[in-house]
Amino acid sequence: MTKPHNLDLFCSGHLIVDKHKKITFCNSYISNLCGSTPEQIIGQSIDTYFTKASTIFINSHIYPLLLKNLSVHETQVTWLGKNAERTPVVVSIKLAQDDTSYWGSRDFPL
Repeated sequence: MTKPHNLDLFCSGHLIVDKHKKITFCNSYISNLCGSTPEQIIGQSIDTYFTKASTIFINSHIYPLLLKNLSVHETQVTWLGKNAERTPVVVSIKLAQDDTSYWGSRDFPL
Protein backbone atom coordinates (compact mmCIF):
# COMPACT_ATOMS: atom_id res chain seq x y z
CA MET A 1 0.00 0.00 0.00
CA THR A 2 1.32 3.44 -0.89
CA LYS A 3 1.48 6.29 1.59
CA PRO A 4 -1.24 8.96 1.08
CA HIS A 5 0.02 12.21 -0.42
CA ASN A 6 0.00 15.46 1.52
CA LEU A 7 -2.32 17.89 -0.28
CA ASP A 8 -0.82 20.77 1.72
CA LEU A 9 2.33 20.51 -0.39
CA PHE A 10 0.53 21.42 -3.63
CA CYS A 11 0.88 24.95 -5.02
CA SER A 12 -2.86 25.06 -5.70
CA GLY A 13 -6.06 25.07 -3.69
CA HIS A 14 -8.09 21.94 -3.05
CA LEU A 15 -11.57 21.73 -1.54
CA ILE A 16 -14.13 19.00 -0.99
CA VAL A 17 -17.71 20.23 -0.82
CA ASP A 18 -20.69 18.07 0.19
CA LYS A 19 -24.10 17.99 -1.51
CA HIS A 20 -25.33 20.72 0.85
CA LYS A 21 -22.52 23.04 -0.35
CA LYS A 22 -20.63 22.75 2.96
CA ILE A 23 -16.84 22.55 2.86
CA THR A 24 -15.64 19.23 4.30
CA PHE A 25 -11.93 19.60 3.44
CA CYS A 26 -9.52 22.34 2.43
CA ASN A 27 -5.77 22.30 2.07
CA SER A 28 -3.40 24.92 3.49
CA TYR A 29 -3.29 26.82 0.19
CA ILE A 30 -7.00 27.61 0.60
CA SER A 31 -6.70 28.41 4.30
CA ASN A 32 -3.81 30.82 3.55
CA LEU A 33 -5.89 32.49 0.83
CA CYS A 34 -8.69 32.95 3.39
CA GLY A 35 -6.46 34.00 6.26
CA SER A 36 -8.10 31.28 8.35
CA THR A 37 -7.33 27.82 9.64
CA PRO A 38 -8.82 24.74 7.95
CA GLU A 39 -10.86 24.17 11.13
CA GLN A 40 -12.48 27.62 10.70
CA ILE A 41 -13.30 26.93 7.03
CA ILE A 42 -14.61 23.37 7.30
CA GLY A 43 -18.37 23.37 7.81
CA GLN A 44 -18.84 26.75 6.12
CA SER A 45 -20.91 27.16 2.97
CA ILE A 46 -18.81 27.42 -0.19
CA ASP A 47 -20.83 30.57 -0.99
CA THR A 48 -19.15 32.32 1.96
CA TYR A 49 -15.91 32.48 -0.01
CA PHE A 50 -17.10 33.82 -3.35
CA THR A 51 -18.30 37.27 -4.38
CA LYS A 52 -22.07 37.67 -4.88
CA ALA A 53 -21.60 37.74 -8.67
CA SER A 54 -19.51 34.55 -8.59
CA THR A 55 -22.05 32.84 -6.33
CA ILE A 56 -24.83 33.66 -8.81
CA PHE A 57 -22.67 32.37 -11.69
CA ILE A 58 -21.78 29.19 -9.79
CA ASN A 59 -25.41 28.45 -8.87
CA SER A 60 -26.93 29.31 -12.24
CA HIS A 61 -24.27 27.98 -14.63
CA ILE A 62 -21.54 25.90 -13.00
CA TYR A 63 -23.71 23.60 -10.85
CA PRO A 64 -26.12 22.79 -13.74
CA LEU A 65 -23.13 22.00 -15.99
CA LEU A 66 -21.62 19.91 -13.23
CA LEU A 67 -24.84 17.88 -12.91
CA LYS A 68 -24.96 17.34 -16.66
CA ASN A 69 -21.27 16.66 -17.43
CA LEU A 70 -19.97 15.57 -13.99
CA SER A 71 -17.06 18.00 -14.36
CA VAL A 72 -16.32 21.62 -15.17
CA HIS A 73 -12.86 22.72 -16.26
CA GLU A 74 -11.05 26.04 -15.88
CA THR A 75 -13.81 28.47 -15.04
CA GLN A 76 -12.90 31.84 -13.58
CA VAL A 77 -14.63 33.09 -10.45
CA THR A 78 -13.68 35.58 -7.74
CA TRP A 79 -12.66 34.31 -4.31
CA LEU A 80 -13.20 36.40 -1.17
CA GLY A 81 -10.16 36.07 1.02
CA LYS A 82 -9.04 37.68 4.24
CA ASN A 83 -10.49 41.15 4.84
CA ALA A 84 -12.89 40.56 1.89
CA GLU A 85 -9.91 40.75 -0.48
CA ARG A 86 -10.97 39.68 -3.98
CA THR A 87 -8.78 37.19 -5.82
CA PRO A 88 -9.55 35.90 -9.32
CA VAL A 89 -9.25 32.11 -9.36
CA VAL A 90 -9.68 29.43 -11.98
CA VAL A 91 -11.54 26.38 -10.70
CA SER A 92 -11.99 22.89 -12.04
CA ILE A 93 -14.60 20.73 -10.35
CA LYS A 94 -15.50 17.06 -10.50
CA LEU A 95 -18.74 15.61 -9.14
CA ALA A 96 -18.72 12.19 -7.46
CA GLN A 97 -21.65 9.75 -7.39
CA ASP A 98 -22.61 10.84 -3.86
CA ASP A 99 -22.88 14.48 -5.04
CA THR A 100 -19.65 15.44 -3.29
CA SER A 101 -17.69 17.90 -5.43
CA TYR A 102 -13.91 18.06 -5.64
CA TRP A 103 -12.55 21.53 -6.38
CA GLY A 104 -9.09 22.42 -7.59
CA SER A 105 -8.10 26.06 -7.99
CA ARG A 106 -5.26 28.37 -8.78
CA ASP A 107 -5.20 32.10 -8.25
CA PHE A 108 -3.76 34.99 -10.18
CA PRO A 109 -2.08 37.41 -7.76
CA LEU A 110 -2.46 40.98 -8.95
